[in-house]
Amino acid sequence: MERIKVGIIGTGFVGTVHIDALRRLGFVEVVAVAEANEELAQKKAADFFIPRAYGNFHDLINDPDVQVIHNCTPNHLHLEINTAIIQAGKHIFSEKPLGMNRFESSKMLELAEKGKSIIMVSSDMPELLSLSDRIIVMREGRIVEILDNHQIKEENLIKKFMGVEGKG
Repeated sequence: MERIKVGIIGTGFVGTVHIDALRRLGFVEVVAVAEANEELAQKKAADFFIPRAYGNFHDLINDPDVQVIHNCTPNHLHLEINTAIIQAGKHIFSEKPLGMNRFESSKMLELAEKGKSIIMVSSDMPELLSLSDRIIVMREGRIVEILDNHQIKEENLIKKFMGVEGKG
């Protein structure tokens, strides 16, 4: 079976939750982490047995093996990092919010409309788009699916959005 290769930017509490959840899926491999500096990245990679560590997010984004990037950084960094991910043509799973305000989010959606990235935003706050415990899946700047968290655990559904369904 083809495994989806994921990189994690930000390995604080939320990042470690993502690492654990991804490993439970069985068809996803966390291949890289990025942190604010090389020393911290190396430590986190060693702690979680992840093969690659980057001292900045740009190097992780440029890793040709990484297909999907989970942005688990503090909210004020989302615009810069998510924009760089979209411009690189990689898929994103971003912690909420996509941007600090509607203007930042709109900028990212405009970029996504021009590219091929799939953007997924995790939302567990009812006030965010009035959706509670939902994952918002966007393709080319359009919402294509709104999923409950339990649906995301289904292997075939994730493969469908990654374009690997029916392979392996």
